[in-house]
Amino acid sequence: MTRYLPFAPRMIDSASATTVVQGFTLKLYRVCLAPPGFDAVRFAGFDRLVDAVLRQVQESDEVPRMGFVIQHQGRTADYLVLAWWTRQNELALRVWVNDGPGWRPAGADESICVWDLEIIWFERNLWIDTGLSGRDLSVALPEYASRRFRPNPDASRGACTR
Repeated sequence: MTRYLPFAPRMIDSASATTVVQGFTLKLYRVCLAPPGFDAVRFAGFDRLVDAVLRQVQESDEVPRMGFVIQHQGRTADYLVLAWWTRQNELALRVWVNDGPGWRPAGADESICVWDLEIIWFERNLWIDTGLSGRDLSVALPEYASRRFRPNPDASRGACTR
């Protein structure tokens, strides 16, 4: 029987500033192998994909217009994950893949991976502690936007930036 590659931590980092797209405050995460480190050119134009999706989201009290983007530079393909909170406690997701010819929507058998789940788990817990805390959203939402996933220090990790 064939064996899967053993799990190894990947480098994960986050931009300190948020970006605003179609009124959504988004945090930006990068996931990459070490080496070679993160190559931003591979994600050029990602903002157009994000903009096109968020443009279609209807504004309402149930959509706090907060979320995050994961740019995952993988071993055999690159993945772009857009996630935003909706209906108070749901996390809407869109995933795109670039495995050669350019960005395309993820296929039926393509999705987030174990490294992305690390970030998503953090964001889930942070959303519970902020957006779903019962506090006024004028306080809770800025707190959510200001906090980032930071992996535990580990010799096998580092920053994605070159």
